[in-house]
Amino acid sequence: ETFYMKQQANNTGKLGEDMAELFLVKRGFSILERNYTKRYGEIDLIIENDGIIHFVEVKTSVSQESWLHVKHPEERVSREKLKKLSNTILAYLMEHEIDDQEWQFDVISIVLHVKQKIANVRFIQNVSLE
Repeated sequence: ETFYMKQQANNTGKLGEDMAELFLVKRGFSILERNYTKRYGEIDLIIENDGIIHFVEVKTSVSQESWLHVKHPEERVSREKLKKLSNTILAYLMEHEIDDQEWQFDVISIVLHVKQKIANVRFIQNVSLE
């Protein structure tokens, strides 16, 4: 989906998270937490919809070029990052005493197109943490 950017892309990560939150809220998701941090990792967004908790990693890139040169920020989710996220998710579930609620890990990929002042958003659901 495409969004029109209202602010400058000077803090790319925060702008991406703001856009991801807007994207999710417009689709009926409830935001439970943002930037949940433990010593071994951080979860950008924790959301809920239809009784399922979604742990969301937001990856954002800035493109100065045309649509033909779109990058794929989701490719920067490394195996090491997945391991850290897995540990952080387990910590959240234990801390909130969640043992019987369904959950999944998702990635939101955002490409900010500076010249056009738009953002391309991809919501990749139920990604394996393996």
